[in-house]
Amino acid sequence: LLLIGSTGLRDRQVKNRSLAFKLAFLILTSSSLIAGAILVYNYYVSRRMILENIEDSARGLASMTAQKIETVLQSIKEVPETLAETLEQISYDEDTLKRLLRAVVEKNPDIYGSTIAFEPQSFDTASLYFAPYYYKSGDDMKFTWLGGDDYRYFLFDWYQIPKELGTVTWTEPYYDEGGGNVAMSTCSAPFYRREKSGRRFMGVVTADVSLVWLQEMVSSIKIAKTGYAFLISQNGTFVTHPHKELVMHETIFGVSEALKDPRLREIGRNMIRGRTGFMPFRSFVSGKKCWLVYAPIPSTGWWKTSPPSATPA
Repeated sequence: LLLIGSTGLRDRQVKNRSLAFKLAFLILTSSSLIAGAILVYNYYVSRRMILENIEDSARGLASMTAQKIETVLQSIKEVPETLAETLEQISYDEDTLKRLLRAVVEKNPDIYGSTIAFEPQSFDTASLYFAPYYYKSGDDMKFTWLGGDDYRYFLFDWYQIPKELGTVTWTEPYYDEGGGNVAMSTCSAPFYRREKSGRRFMGVVTADVSLVWLQEMVSSIKIAKTGYAFLISQNGTFVTHPHKELVMHETIFGVSEALKDPRLREIGRNMIRGRTGFMPFRSFVSGKKCWLVYAPIPSTGWWKTSPPSATPA
């Protein structure tokens, strides 16, 4: 009887220890799961907060730098507008036009060159071309006449588009061979003469912006440690970029095709539609994951984009 009682006591003790072990294991497992869930939750909450901070910072930087460029380009735009209005209200001769143009280029450090280009036979009935042009060459000011069989300026975009639209326009970037002989974009304003029959189109006033100046301005924008900024035009052409070979020679769509990256093509489409955006992206300069933010520059229809950092997406 004593042996039987002793055995029963040991069984109960074993069962109690087994139950205690199971209970401890259950508590430990539950605690581990809860702790793990808290860690995962904290990770995703922290990650979301970091991403929100990155996005807010990136959007703010893109907006600020786009506005900085917009402010300069808007001030440039006002120059041909004002000069066009002036020409409609004053009498002028060749010397007057030259003095006005020289003053425009001298007093505006962001303007590379300027011309007043007349319609054929409008200034001089015996002349097909009349377009005095002042432009910068280093620290010097130079003068030339635009127009000739190899430079029929009244067929160029900077002349034709404002003439047809009757408003101030910016051109796509181009290389002005035979004129300023640099890569540039031109802001042009049409001007008229008041006659009894109405306003007669006389020509356009221009303000040229050198892409070298734009490249220096954009490259001066510092974005974290590894970020960079670049500009594309309303047709997707690279206006500025750290890889100089892309500028004026390639579009964002051509790069997307070469890289077989349909997402980059979609980004380009969104940009030329005037949208803003922020998204994970793989830099086609470094190949690293980063965040891409883009914003429009309204006066030109160009877009400023910037991968703000090489932070993994």
